[in-house]
Amino acid sequence: MIDPKNPSQIIARIKRMFSRLQPDSMEGNYLRGFLTAINKRLK
Repeated sequence: MIDPKNPSQIIARIKRMFSRLQPDSMEGNYLRGFLTAINKRLK
């Protein structure tokens, strides 16, 4: 369950998830593009 009152817990979980992944450069570029698109939508 995600607790919006405790964002540091969410960040810690996301960091843990990505630390387990071993993305190659193509996957990293894909992820960067995906997050950039989300960021643009939110602005």
